[in-house]
Amino acid sequence: MEYQNSADNYAIYVDSFVLALKVEGITPHTRSCHARDVLRLGERSGWISPVKINATHIRNYIDWLSGRVNPSTAKIAQLALRRFFKYLLAEQEIETDPTAKIKLPRVRATPQPTYNINEGV
Repeated sequence: MEYQNSADNYAIYVDSFVLALKVEGITPHTRSCHARDVLRLGERSGWISPVKINATHIRNYIDWLSGRVNPSTAKIAQLALRRFFKYLLAEQEIETDPTAKIKLPRVRATPQPTYNINEGV
């Protein structure tokens, strides 16, 4: 069953990435979210090796994700992918970072309401 083997091989990279995040002191919640985003990319790209993933795969994934979640969540997923590929680059698993030329989307922040001294709390 080649699909399962491909997914297992992909998971080896993800497990190694998550371990590196743990050593860096990244919180369990953040590690879990990063792993989820990287695994979703793998699933959406047919479990091809992270070594073979290119910018088009990532753009397709972000486009797909953008239709399902709010813009800030899609941006956070893109940041997780950047971190994953920078990790692979540092580990010399890849020669170039496929996320390097993909710009982050601008996300409009909703300002919090402010009160003046006369309005009180």
